[in-house]
This record gives sequence, C-alpha cells and structure tokens, in this order.
Amino acid sequence: MSPLEVPEILDQCLGHLLDHPDALLASALVRRSWTFPAQSNLFWHVLLADYFGGPKVDLDRRCTLLLASLRASSHLSSLIRSFELSTECLSPKNLTALVSTSLPRLHTLYLAYTWPSELAAKGMRQLLSCPTLKHVQIRCSSGDSPDIFQSLFESLSPGVTRMEFFPVGMVPLVPETPTLVYRGAPLRIESFRFTAAYRRGVLWLESATGRYLDFTHLLRLSMGVYYHYLQAPLFLAAARTIEVLKFDTNKDTGIVDISSYTCVKTLCVSCKTDRDLRTVSRIIQSIPRSSCLIQKLCISGPLSDSGIADMRDHLAATYPALLDVLEMQYIKPVDVRERAASIPEHFIRNPSGRYTLGNDF
Repeated sequence: MSPLEVPEILDQCLGHLLDHPDALLASALVRRSWTFPAQSNLFWHVLLADYFGGPKVDLDRRCTLLLASLRASSHLSSLIRSFELSTECLSPKNLTALVSTSLPRLHTLYLAYTWPSELAAKGMRQLLSCPTLKHVQIRCSSGDSPDIFQSLFESLSPGVTRMEFFPVGMVPLVPETPTLVYRGAPLRIESFRFTAAYRRGVLWLESATGRYLDFTHLLRLSMGVYYHYLQAPLFLAAARTIEVLKFDTNKDTGIVDISSYTCVKTLCVSCKTDRDLRTVSRIIQSIPRSSCLIQKLCISGPLSDSGIADMRDHLAATYPALLDVLEMQYIKPVDVRERAASIPEHFIRNPSGRYTLGNDF
C-alpha cells in the first residue's frame, strides 16, 4: 500500500503545494482519491482582494472563474473556510452573484472597502451575517455614511468571537439616537485586534461598545503601534480579563502604564530598533511585581546581539523574575513594497499551512 493512499499523509503532502495552485489543480486530476484533498487545499482560502505594491491581478476575472467553478461543482462552496474580499474590485454582476452563494462552512472573513456603493454594502452585510462566522476583519480606508458603517456591525453573526478592526480613515461616530434599531445582543468578543491612527476611531469604538460589542470576556488584545489607547476607558474596563497583550513600539507614543492589566500571562512587544528596548524596559517596569502573572515575554524585531544582551542584563537587574520567561527573536526588517511584491498572486500562507491574511492573533 502506497503511503499516498493514506488520506492523512496525502493531505500533508498536498499541503506543501499551497504556494502552487496550478500544481494543486493538476493533483486533483491524478486519480479520484486525490480530487477531494487537492480541492480542500485549493479552496480553503479565497482571495479577492488587492495589495498595495503587490502583483496586479484582475480580481473580477478571478471572481468569474470562481463562480463558474462553484456552479459546476456545488460541493466546492462547502470547502471555503476563509474569504478575503475587496468590494471595489468586483463588478456589480459578480458581486451580486458572489454574496448570493451559500458558504455553509465559512468561519473567517476579511473585508476591505473605501467608499462602498449601496450594492457593496448590502453584499458585505450578507456575508457578515453568515451563521458559521467566527473571525472577522473590517478594514475601512475612508469614512462613509453612518448608516452604512453602523449597519455592518449590526449585521455581524452572533457567533463572532474574534475581531480585527482597522479604521484607517475618519470613521463616522455612532449617533446617540441611531437611525437603525439594533435588536440583537452585543457580540461577546474574546480576541480583538485594533489599529486606529485617529482618536475618532477609538471614540467610535467606545460609542459602539455595549450596543454592538461586549468586552467583558476579552482574553486577547492587540493594539499595533497605537498602544497608548490601552489607557482608554474602553480597554481599561476589560483589563482584568485580558491574558494575552500585544503591541508594537512607536517613538511617537512613548511610555504607557500597563499596571492595570494584572491578568496578562503573555506579553508580546515588537520593536523597530534597539533604541525601542529602552521604551519596552520602562513599560515592563510599570507591571506590579507582587501580582505579575506573566508566563511568556516575547520581544521581537531587527535587534542586534548587543541590544539583546543589554536587555537581558537590564531585566536581570530590575525584574529578574521575567528573565526566565523572556524570548527575544530577531526579525529581519522588510520594506512594505518588497513584502507585498513577494506575496503569491493567489494566496498568503499562515504558519498552520493554510492560506490567510494576518497573523494568528
């Protein structure tokens, strides 16, 4: 019996072809027993979004091919677990057909938009209401009408527990007297990733909390470079439940007090230079020694050997208890355009071997 006749081994082997969709397509035609495993890898994540500086792809044509495949083989829609969509890249005809397609096992959805039409907004609301959805990322690069923005959050599936919210532009505030009446219960969010360049993004989030989002059971929080928002009342209210805290150092933000986050067990900080290690040291010193629960302290970035050694010496002198749980990782700096250009045309692959956007937070 050939090892490739064992489904688990075959799936692992085909997983090495994730960066080569043409090879997966050919593998599906080798023999009948290979068809489903190859299709499962090929359709796990569907990418219909563009990247800044990345390869230019005709996403509308790709969508046409996807819809044709789903019509020809209806079972393929049940293989799609992760979907990444930029509504501005699709024609109204394809967008309408796409959002009308049933995705019974979809659990991850990434949405990016700028100025959505009413048709695009309707399509996004339909996707966000998918009952199997667990993880949602919303990236808006400009403001839009309050009704559209509000309706997206009101359409979120009640099963969503992990959310990433990137209001790049000036998002509209939730009105005190909303034009749309939300009749659902606030989503119980357990993992939240937030990046907002404008204070108004936090104000929107504060006005939405309690109406759309419930942070009383928040376990994981990632703040990007705008970690000074950790002092916002919205997040301080959840400080005693958060076990994983992540942020990136920023010279413009400086020092922030995290002493209120007393239940943190994993603290991950990303640095840009060795000089950021001084900021990290001062932030760590704000953690009360009497109630410190940290079991993992991860500091990463393009750090020199001398910078890593200095950081270890500093911890040994000021906070020796954390030295045993310290992990320092060297990460080579990559230009944004270079990184985008290196992305395969069809997919991005995550550490688990499946294609997806972002990290595992």
